[in-house]
Formats: sequence, structure tokens, C-alpha cells
Amino acid sequence: MKTVTFPLKQRDKGIEVANLQDALKLMLEREAIFPGNPRARAALLAKLPSERQTRTYDTTTFKLVRAIQEERQLRPDGVVGKQTADAVNLLLKEWGVLDEPTEPEDQKYQVKGCIYQASRIQKANVIPLSGTLIRVFDRDLRHEQFIGETFSNRQGQYTLSYTQVQFRRAEKENADLIVRVLGPDGNVLSSSSVIFNAQPIEVIDIEVPAPPEYEQLTAELIPLLEGLPFSELTEEDVAFLIGETGIERLLISSLISAAKLASLTNLAINIHYGMLREGLPSELSLLLQQGRVVQHHALEAAIKNKRIASFSSAELNEVLDRIEEIGR
Repeated sequence: MKTVTFPLKQRDKGIEVANLQDALKLMLEREAIFPGNPRARAALLAKLPSERQTRTYDTTTFKLVRAIQEERQLRPDGVVGKQTADAVNLLLKEWGVLDEPTEPEDQKYQVKGCIYQASRIQKANVIPLSGTLIRVFDRDLRHEQFIGETFSNRQGQYTLSYTQVQFRRAEKENADLIVRVLGPDGNVLSSSSVIFNAQPIEVIDIEVPAPPEYEQLTAELIPLLEGLPFSELTEEDVAFLIGETGIERLLISSLISAAKLASLTNLAINIHYGMLREGLPSELSLLLQQGRVVQHHALEAAIKNKRIASFSSAELNEVLDRIEEIGR
């Protein structure tokens, strides 16, 4: 049985009136109204259904409400106010017939997607990133509320379920989501834009900026070399690595040549790799003939084109000084 609400008065119509009339009928049947007058109860029970059918607060309903008020020493005005409604609901609760109000089930939401990285060294367009930490936030004007976190699977996919209670705010029915990808050190690698009024199932794919070509290349190859230096790789080794990784021959060959040059100059391999990838020669004598300006431009281009990681102007000058010193 539904809770009796208020205010209700004569000539009112609707489901609230019908709920009241259901309660009045039960009270008549259980002798809670006119307890010593069975004839009056019978007469009112006969008349009440016509008002219940039209859900109209009419004469019979009025008489019953006023009788309740008189028996409980409330103001007998025939109007259902708070005190009258409370008295009826208390009795219904004592009888165990009052429906307990239930909280609406909290709607479930889900955000999912793929975390990937562009490949600089393989023909495949993207590389899915597994085991990556993803954190999801609800964004307000100047604040963010943490919703949850998860990790990407072997295919780079992630799924995070959440409920409305985790982002509920005044006048907000949907979250304004931000998804962030974090590295092992806790730094943010990439972030989505704000997804306003996120749908119950929202798909957000995020690209993590790829490291420079040299770093991607060495990270892919070193685990396969079993300690063998790049400079000692043979043509047979190169063929195996191409088949195993799908990396272009030009990149592996450039890495081998850079390693051989580095053994002669005592400069880092990535320095020579950057210059080779920008078209400078792989023979040391020819490289030295290029001059400082050409070498400088090649290294700047290698950094700009994401061949190698960036370094400071001071470090760049030290490299160029070292090359000049070798050429003397």
C-alpha cells in the first residue's frame, strides 16, 4: 500500500486521492474507523468504491477523513494535512502493509576504449599499450572528482564502470569525463579532452605520444639481441630481426652504422643515428668533411623529425666540438 501524501482536500483528483481511499477502505475493514458502529462502516464501504473509481475526493472520503481526525483529536476539517497523513501512515506501517520507499537503482555507466601509440619504426599504424594505468575524472568548472582507475589489457583496451553517485552534483545527470593515461612514474602521458554529458557507454580512445624513433627502435631490438652489440650484427642477423619485428631494413642498417661510428668517436649512438637518418654519410671521413653547419642542421632536423630525443644547446655544441676535434 502506498504512502498517504498531503495536502488533500475535497474535489481533488488523482492517484494521491486513490492511495488515500485504499488506506481508508482497509481502515474500515479492520474497524479502525467507527470501531463501535458496524452499520456505519458497512454503509461507507458501500459508497467508497464509486469515489475510488474516479479517484475523486468527494463526500464519503471527506466523512472518513473527518472521522479519523475526530477519533485522534485532530482538527476535524476533513482536509488531509501532515498530522492526518502521519496518523494514517503510522497505522499502515504498524499493520505491515505500507510499501517501504525504495531508492531508485543507481544508473550504471561505463567508459572504455583503447590506449595506443603511433609506430615510428613499423609498418603497423598503431601499437596497443598494455598494462597502462588509466584514471578517470569528473570535471567541474574548477574542480575534478576522481571516479576510478584501471589498467589496459594486452590489446591496449580498458573498461571502467561507475555509477551516478560517484559524480552526482546539483543539476548534473551525466558526468563530464576526462580520461588520463599515466606512466610508471605517475606522470601524465596523455589526456582526453573533456567529454561533456558523457553517455551511459562512452568510448574514448587515447593516443600516447610515441618516443623518438631511436628509442622505439632500440626498445624493440635490444631484448632480441641477448647482449650482442649493434655493431656486431651480421646480414643474417638483420634478416632475422626484420622477420621477427617487421622493422624496415633501412632503420636497422642505420642503427648498425651509427653503432660502428660511435665506437670510433666515443659519441652516443643516437647522435650518429640522427645524422645518418637525415642523410649524412656513414663513413667517418666523409662525415667529418660535412662541416659544423651541416652537422648542426642535421642534428636539429633529427630532433624536429623525432628521430632522436632533444637535448640542450650546450649539449649540441659539445657534440659538434667533439666532431671538430676528431677531424683535426
